[in-house]
Amino acid sequence: MRRSSSAQPLRLSTSIAAAALAASQRREQQGALLYIDLDHFKKLNDTLGHDVGDELLRLVGVRLRASVREE
Repeated sequence: MRRSSSAQPLRLSTSIAAAALAASQRREQQGALLYIDLDHFKKLNDTLGHDVGDELLRLVGVRLRASVREE
């Protein structure tokens, strides 16, 4: 993935991130946040529709899960 000078800044919902952090602290677990920028995703989503965009995101999730060991 390439990064252009016009890339928008990372925008995360701080309330969701704070809730996830609090939950991991309560459970005494560690976690990680992975930010992935899919080139031209907005164009694909806008031209082919949200159903296609959702399916692409699902497939990306499947591939990511397959590349990470269980424990």
